[in-house]
Amino acid sequence: VCKSLRFGGTAVPRDYEERFQLALWVFRHQRVFCKDLQGCTHLRPLPPGGIGMADGT
Repeated sequence: VCKSLRFGGTAVPRDYEERFQLALWVFRHQRVFCKDLQGCTHLRPLPPGGIGMADGT
């Protein structure tokens, strides 16, 4: 989508895609309080290898 916008002449910041991915990770893997565990846990488990491995990146 970003490439298409840039090709069409729309100004898109160079780091937009990276920042968008970071925003997705924030919401997907946010920490929440679990009553059963009586503590914080991730809303969705982190992938093996950490967040840098999420979504194949």
